[in-house]
Amino acid sequence: MLDAQKEAEAKIDLLTSSNGPLVTGIYKISSLTKEVKTKRQLLTKKLTNIQFAAKQFDWTILLDAASTLVSLRADPKSIVDTVKQGYEIYKKGTDESTAKNLHGDAVKKEYIIDQLAQCSDTLESLEKAFTTRKDNQIEIDDPGALKIMATKGNIQKILREFKNAIVEKDKKDIESALDDYIAVTLNRNNAVLDYNSSLQLLFEASNAREYSKSQAESLGQRRHTLDPNTPAILFWLRKTRDNMRLQLMQRLNYESRAIRFWGLKKHLDYSSPGPLRSFIELRDGQSKLNAAYEDSLNSYANNIRVTWPREEKEKGLFYILSNAELKSFKQRQRLTTSKGDDGVYSASIRLEPGAPPFGPGRADVRINQVRLWLLGVEVKADNAGRKQLMVKIAHSGNETLENTDRQALGFSHDAVNIQFEYNTAKVQTPDDFKTDVVFGKQGLENDWSGGDSKPTASTFAAIGPFTEWRFSIRESENVGLDMGSVTAAYVEFRGANRPFSVHPPYSESTDPMVDQRIKPHSTGRKLDMIDIPYGALADNEWKFEPITLPCEWVEDYRPGGYHPVVLGDIFNNGQYKVIRKLGEGSYSTVWLALHRYLFRFRNRRYVALKILVSEISGSTTELRILRHITEVAPAEAGRHITRLLGEFEHHGPNGVHRCLVFEPMGPSVNTMVEELPQFKPRMRGMKIRYPLRMAKSILKQSLQALAFLHENGIAHGDFQPGNILFTLDDIGSTPEDVLRQEEDVQAESISPPVQRLDGKEDKWAPRYLCVAQSLVPFTYYAEGFKVKLSDMGGAYFFTDPPTKPVTPLGLRAPELILTGAVDNTLDIWSFGCLVFELITGQPLFCIPGSDFEDDDHLLSLTDRLGALPDELFKHWKTSSLYFTSERKLFNCQLGGVAPGGEPLMVEQTSMEELFDQAGPDLDEEEARKVKALIRWILQYDPAKRPSPAEILSDPWFCEIDVESESARV
Repeated sequence: MLDAQKEAEAKIDLLTSSNGPLVTGIYKISSLTKEVKTKRQLLTKKLTNIQFAAKQFDWTILLDAASTLVSLRADPKSIVDTVKQGYEIYKKGTDESTAKNLHGDAVKKEYIIDQLAQCSDTLESLEKAFTTRKDNQIEIDDPGALKIMATKGNIQKILREFKNAIVEKDKKDIESALDDYIAVTLNRNNAVLDYNSSLQLLFEASNAREYSKSQAESLGQRRHTLDPNTPAILFWLRKTRDNMRLQLMQRLNYESRAIRFWGLKKHLDYSSPGPLRSFIELRDGQSKLNAAYEDSLNSYANNIRVTWPREEKEKGLFYILSNAELKSFKQRQRLTTSKGDDGVYSASIRLEPGAPPFGPGRADVRINQVRLWLLGVEVKADNAGRKQLMVKIAHSGNETLENTDRQALGFSHDAVNIQFEYNTAKVQTPDDFKTDVVFGKQGLENDWSGGDSKPTASTFAAIGPFTEWRFSIRESENVGLDMGSVTAAYVEFRGANRPFSVHPPYSESTDPMVDQRIKPHSTGRKLDMIDIPYGALADNEWKFEPITLPCEWVEDYRPGGYHPVVLGDIFNNGQYKVIRKLGEGSYSTVWLALHRYLFRFRNRRYVALKILVSEISGSTTELRILRHITEVAPAEAGRHITRLLGEFEHHGPNGVHRCLVFEPMGPSVNTMVEELPQFKPRMRGMKIRYPLRMAKSILKQSLQALAFLHENGIAHGDFQPGNILFTLDDIGSTPEDVLRQEEDVQAESISPPVQRLDGKEDKWAPRYLCVAQSLVPFTYYAEGFKVKLSDMGGAYFFTDPPTKPVTPLGLRAPELILTGAVDNTLDIWSFGCLVFELITGQPLFCIPGSDFEDDDHLLSLTDRLGALPDELFKHWKTSSLYFTSERKLFNCQLGGVAPGGEPLMVEQTSMEELFDQAGPDLDEEEARKVKALIRWILQYDPAKRPSPAEILSDPWFCEIDVESESARV
């Protein structure tokens, strides 16, 4: 409960912080509301003087109604029916008991929507929705007024119908003003909707905090007597589990949004509504995001960026304000503040991809400086004789970026506020627009937009220019300001871009992955949805009905993704027949297959078929390493590593897939422990862990496998219980129908039929998904059992280490976290953690993924193993959040002490103390040996860590003999 309370408090702090979505949302709404009123006044003047085709056409009510529109990707009915009504939020926002639990200026009641409605694609439906508003006296420009939701397509249809009602001769004069008004209105109203969504999260977090407090008080004193089998406690446990799954989904959503903005990725969205995802889906989702992040970095490395201007002293790209925009800019507006009235001059521009000044040839345009130059402006000189003009520049936060395939992607983030200041005394003509007259450096210049340096995980991606820009100049900040003599205004952009791909996105090709492109159709044939591949669908659009069983993600059946497989499928010209699914991962599915040509030979009748996704099938390190160890030491390789029996390529609708043929294996060490007979039926209070001798044998055999790899210059790179597999009994003589997986939806052996949302047939996905069924009944786990290392997908040669290994969070070595150093001793560190885990039944470092996962891990290292050495500690950039300058721990709250809060200190527990608390099944002397062994392995200095061969010579491992059973492989 304490963790849940902390999580809720952290969420409240995040939402209400000065840079959080609520406070920044208020500024964004306020700024855009002023713009809505300005645009509306201009449009009203134009509409007053034009003619409509229908004499009785009342454009005033439709203009009012248009100001309430909100653009949604999904069907608005699904939002209205499932989201709480804004009025309910309003009641909570005004409730005194709720207000006591919230702080700061994050809740602005006038921005709370008091009514939601929806409309279809006609002016009539819009007018009807508008007339249902509760309060006809409310100002329609008020952010909290009625909001009418519609899809982007329907809004375009309504706008088209409105324009068609205007007589042809007047249409041209009104179109631009109408488009501008609708655009800024949608931006403002979407910002209001985002604000209300964040407010809802704030109330939920507040309620969760209070609930956790009350539960902690009522349950805290009874923790030793709680029975998890009673309905109330069972419900509480399930609620806790579901809350954790929801939090993980939210964090995956945050990650996906950041990676999508960085890498301009389509189909990388975790925000769509749906059921809570399983552990497997969450784990695979994290793996997919890790891969997408790496792919984004690689794409930046492989696609050369063009930085402009070439030299700092040169000029960038310029947008020149039109006469109308300049005239509006020079109009003084009165601004009432807490310090009195102030005069302000403001202008706004909207830039679209392909338009001047950027033109149609720049992809992924990112900005690192924005400047506004005015000719003829007057300000009073300061003591140094400089006439400094200060300009406030605001990026609305809603922007469009084009990737290298010319796909336009929309993004929404916090408004970005920029300051620009320069000496007007030295600027008389455009030739004077030089850096040496600029005062100060914009924060944007620290964001990565290109250049010689490489982006890292902590680097901010720069914003783009295709958005609504607002420029404001205040009299209070510019003494003696005179805008009356301004003759021209120039907006200068500096930044970088990537070139567009040279190949057309939908051209004919002989590429085997031709299904990624749309082919020309015969004359007269209408393009049907069944012919449109996954990549051509609209951004963020799901393709299939969701499947909730623990299977791979159905949306990954697309060009470049999984190959569609159903039971009974034949591979390699009839050689292999699929009869059972064994598992799946982020980059492959694994199947038990019948070898139809070698069924007469013992132990060769069945194989494991690993089918890689096509996008990584060209050439894999895994295959090179498997080939290498088979060539240099075939006998030892077969004893320690799952044997590669063959390989082939398979052509499918999603591309060319590399297929690896292995010997079939049983469950992993990670899951087999739960299948042991002594833990069935499961009883309360059971400690689910391997018996000591079994755990010791697993550790020694896996260490022998590691020693074999290291002797041949190979690191495993992903050494963990999930990649250590038990061998099987002899299943060569087992009948096929005994091993075959049933196609039974009711038994949840397979999923219900895969269905597209549009009802069409799909050739990129299978008819159904299979639930993995490991070969537990055929696994040998008695005396003399054998395990082998598997999954060489993360392995690497010592001479060619990866830049970012795939080591699980809790098994990372400290140097990997702090410096990114990669060598063969990372396997040794992981092994030391596994010794603790298999003997005690619990991980040494349990590190959930989060924004502070590195800090969490480093604090745990300090707690369990002692202080980090100076050489490592100096690389910990956020150490000051937890340690004093004398390196004394003063706070354990991840992310640092909240403003106005108190440091959090928790009791420190060494590795030895944690080991003893777990109560492992060994005597005091053997426990001392194991703890000393773990200390010997987990040394902060990689050079001092023992090799696998040295660990094998430790007396504790010499006590057990696994070699006598080596013939059983």
